[in-house]
Amino acid sequence: MKQSYRRHYLVVTEFNQIVHSTEDLAEAERECAEWAEWDDILVVVQDSQAQGQPYKEVYRVDGYSQAVDILYPEEAEL
Repeated sequence: MKQSYRRHYLVVTEFNQIVHSTEDLAEAERECAEWAEWDDILVVVQDSQAQGQPYKEVYRVDGYSQAVDILYPEEAEL
């Protein structure tokens, strides 16, 4: 029996390394911000779109300061 295609998201660093893969966009965005915060680098989420098509960038976090604003919004307001 053939399995149906499932869309998934890859979290990729500026060094073109896949560090996380998931079917949940919110999880991918959170992982993206956490990796950007930890390593102070550009990290992107790529969407598989459809089977056989190239990935498309759908979200990005560029470094520590942007990640902190995303992960800890209540502290940014202080």
